[in-house]
Amino acid sequence: SVGLVDGIKEQVRTIVENEDGTLWMGTASEGLLHAKITPGPANEKWPAEITRFGVESGLPRNGYVRTGRFDNQVRFSTSKGLRRFDAATRTFIADSRLGDLTADTTNSISNFLDDGEGVGWIVLRMGPSFRLFHTLRQTDGSYRIETSPFQRLTERFYMDAIFQEPGGVT
Repeated sequence: SVGLVDGIKEQVRTIVENEDGTLWMGTASEGLLHAKITPGPANEKWPAEITRFGVESGLPRNGYVRTGRFDNQVRFSTSKGLRRFDAATRTFIADSRLGDLTADTTNSISNFLDDGEGVGWIVLRMGPSFRLFHTLRQTDGSYRIETSPFQRLTERFYMDAIFQEPGGVT
């Protein structure tokens, strides 16, 4: 085990906290971890209950998963589109909350960001090229995806992370 949490050997790339205080951790190539961590002294390993999720739970075979929030709900970006966790079946299912484009399992979502106020950004790989989409929540709760401001970006484009600065600047 490396780091402060006992039992985690995977390369964790993203972390999001559930309302119950547990953590979802997306890895570079080993699927997804769900952990209940008991913090301890800074110089000791912290005990944790860890559940690992992979192909058997509906995640794609290549294993990368990024975690985050969209519309104030935990979501997961994968090489097979946007996913959400179904607690009843303990599986990850395609999420069409943002429309068919994000639920399409032929599109890889490399990253996403939501400002918590209905404005978001999504980076999709569609065939050989990456595309940046701007999402806007409508009054009926659905989302409109805007593509025109970003059509100049070519297949050479790749965005590894999206960050929001204070004051809503993305």
